Amino acid sequence: MPRFVDRLQAIDPYLPLRTVPLEIQLYSPVRKRLDDERIAAMDHQYRAMETWQSELERRFPSELRVRSISNIPLARQASTAAIPEERVGRAAVKLADAEH
Repeated sequence: MPRFVDRLQAIDPYLPLRTVPLEIQLYSPVRKRLDDERIAAMDHQYRAMETWQSELERRFPSELRVRSISNIPLARQASTAAIPEERVGRAAVKLADAEH
């Protein structure tokens, strides 16, 4: 998961905060095709979500994590952002500098 979040941040430092993991649900037409491996994979998504949340908590302050995703600027929106310099991931990023 850390590498996945690193890759998202390589695109934009705040992209993980605008990424919404979706729950995979079981639908009746698929139910009869599920084997033990696929059932285990569906259960694994909840552990992946916990790891995702832990990674966001480690990288971003709570004041950013509680914002609506529509209120998280991407680098191209940085000039109008109201987010001060923050510790993002493993490097300090000034949003004003992220535009360049």
